Amino acid sequence: MELIGERGAAGVTVDEIAAAAGVSKGTVYYNFGSKSDLIAQLLRHGVDIMLGRLQTIEGLHADPLEAMEAMLGQAMDFMDDYPSFARLWISENWRTPSEWGKLFVELRSELLAVIGAAIEKVAATYTVDTGIARAALRRRCSERSSWWALTGRRTTPSAPASRA
Repeated sequence: MELIGERGAAGVTVDEIAAAAGVSKGTVYYNFGSKSDLIAQLLRHGVDIMLGRLQTIEGLHADPLEAMEAMLGQAMDFMDDYPSFARLWISENWRTPSEWGKLFVELRSELLAVIGAAIEKVAATYTVDTGIARAALRRRCSERSSWWALTGRRTTPSAPASRA
């Protein structure tokens, strides 16, 4: 993941991946089939970790707005904890056409569904501006964690001083 995150998927060979993992090139192909499948599985694995983190927030906060804030913080923390994944996600997400375009649609949809559910809980509890499209809000929340990954800074007033 570090190699791919640093140099992009196209900039890394299976030989380099195998050497970094301490295995033979054949082992990489045996376990993943191809470099493309390996990258797809890395993307799936990273999103599964993020989804797990976001879903653990559910039920921890009685106030849905606090839960939403915690989810956004958790997404930023995930990007901070896995910077190579964050770089891969962002670089491949913006590259078109992308070999993993269909997978990105699926993975992004899964993430946006969790964020959307949290937004709906906030909307059910608080008075919200109905002029704001919820789909746009879901995307904006997702983009905020990507911004964190790109800049390494939180840009909200409530950001901890160590991350400002």
